[in-house]
Amino acid sequence: FANLVLVSNRCDLLLPLHGPPVDALGELLGEGSVLGPLLTELAGDAAKLQEIACLISDPGSKQQPIHPDTPFTSEPTLYAAFVALQDVSLEMGPTVYLPGTHTHECHSSFYGGDLERGKDQTGLRQAPIAEAFLQTRPVVLGTLKAGDVALYNQQVLHCGSANESPDR
Repeated sequence: FANLVLVSNRCDLLLPLHGPPVDALGELLGEGSVLGPLLTELAGDAAKLQEIACLISDPGSKQQPIHPDTPFTSEPTLYAAFVALQDVSLEMGPTVYLPGTHTHECHSSFYGGDLERGKDQTGLRQAPIAEAFLQTRPVVLGTLKAGDVALYNQQVLHCGSANESPDR
């Protein structure tokens, strides 16, 4: 399990880079897919796969703190593609995205002017809650249908919301 911004009842299960996970990835990105050419256009032919994982948010999991997965850099270093393996409803705690927050200005505002806070690798990533900044940001909820993909720059501020479903 990866050490991310985890709270109880939430985990990130890293999968092997061979066998069924890679076969599924071939279907997702291979010939005739929409996502394959999009990723090539976005990240280039030299892009490398970093990991395949399952993010699991069990009933009762609390909301994560808002965070980026990677600190700000002028060139995006990582992109994530969330593929829904089941329908994700509001009560299941979809990912909350703050579009456009991958910029130097937004990270600086989020971290109270101290970008070094964004380089914390402890998994806690405690940022000051800049309420005025957050109130100015649009929000997109990652409610997805099985098979849908959410693709984002990992510098975008986001969080997993609470799973308030009784059994999903």
